[in-house]
Amino acid sequence: MIEYDRKNWVKSVFSFRGTALRRASTRILAMTAYAVAVQAVFQAATAYGQVDIMPAVFNLSPTAHAVLG
Repeated sequence: MIEYDRKNWVKSVFSFRGTALRRASTRILAMTAYAVAVQAVFQAATAYGQVDIMPAVFNLSPTAHAVLG
C-alpha cells in the first residue's frame, strides 16, 4: 500500500511511484516525436505551397460528424 500525506497533495499528484508512467514513458515520447515530425512535414508542405488542404477542409459537411457525435 502506498502511504501519502493528505495535506501535501501536490507531492502525491506529481509522484511517479506506483504509476505506469515508467513503463509507458518511452512509448509516450516515441508517439510525441512522431506527431511532431508529421506536423513539421505538414507545416513545411503547406508553407511551400505543395499541399493545399483548405478547400478540402472547408467543403466538408458537418452532418457526418453530427451523426457520429
